[in-house]
Amino acid sequence: MPATNNTSKKIINNLSFITSNKNQPLLVMNNYVYKCNKISGQTKYWVCVVKGCGVYVHTTLNDKYSGGDTDAHTHAPNPEQIEMRKVRQKIKERAFNEVTSVGTIYDEEIAKATMTRSALAIFPTNTEIYQGIAKARRKASPTLPQSCLFTIPDIYKSTIDGK
Repeated sequence: MPATNNTSKKIINNLSFITSNKNQPLLVMNNYVYKCNKISGQTKYWVCVVKGCGVYVHTTLNDKYSGGDTDAHTHAPNPEQIEMRKVRQKIKERAFNEVTSVGTIYDEEIAKATMTRSALAIFPTNTEIYQGIAKARRKASPTLPQSCLFTIPDIYKSTIDGK
């Protein structure tokens, strides 16, 4: 009776993406996080973000799994870190799109988030997260003019009666 080898089949689920602190995409698969190492032809090459862990994953340019080793990590998965990154990403997006204070956005998003107790324990406080979010918001907003010298269009120089 021939022996069959079913260990080569890998279970791939929860393929999703989050953004890094530097606004780069990160692949999340099976509660492990991967960063894009390079893009070549029709393939994206991803490597685990934990230093010393040599696990890699390949996806197509359409972000479909195409191969790679997914079960030989040298560390345990960290779903709390992924939860934390997702909430931080929501806070950052709202700070870019709204003029609401960072503290208010932080409080609202923490209240809405369904994080585990361990994820809440490692989540940064409002004062710890404020500097990074405020700096990103300042970079995204247009700069204020440095002088009051500017030209007024002719249409705005005349009154209603044409004077």
